[in-house]
Amino acid sequence: MVDGTRLKDLQEQQKALEQLLQTESLKWEATEAKIQDSIHGITTKVDEQCGEIMGKLDHLTNTLASLQLQIMSDDRGKGQVDRESSLLGDPTYGSSSRNNNIHRQIQEQTGQVVHSPLPRLDFPRFNGSNLRGWILNAIPILNWFQSLQILTR
Repeated sequence: MVDGTRLKDLQEQQKALEQLLQTESLKWEATEAKIQDSIHGITTKVDEQCGEIMGKLDHLTNTLASLQLQIMSDDRGKGQVDRESSLLGDPTYGSSSRNNNIHRQIQEQTGQVVHSPLPRLDFPRFNGSNLRGWILNAIPILNWFQSLQILTR
């Protein structure tokens, strides 16, 4: 008789624990659903903000290319290139006034126009990851070359 009572007590405890487990499981599932909804909302906001940033970046890149074109066309009209004022110029190239003076002297002596070499631009390599970062690094260089093509037409 004691064994039957003990068995009945254990079965009741097991049933209570199973109910508690089910209640806690439901709580965890509800919490998980809330977290997933929050993550989805955050992801949506981040995607929207990335789209806005990409749009602004495109606008800035186009503005930069336009300014570069203006600078290059102004410099062509003057017959000289001031590398320090050039947006994509190489500030380590040397003093632009010194280079312009040297170029002017050569032009006076030989009658030939001397142009400064273009700066070296290394095109980023795509390594198979971070496509967005690679595109962001490649756009300014592509726009710069596009501006050169427009000027040489």
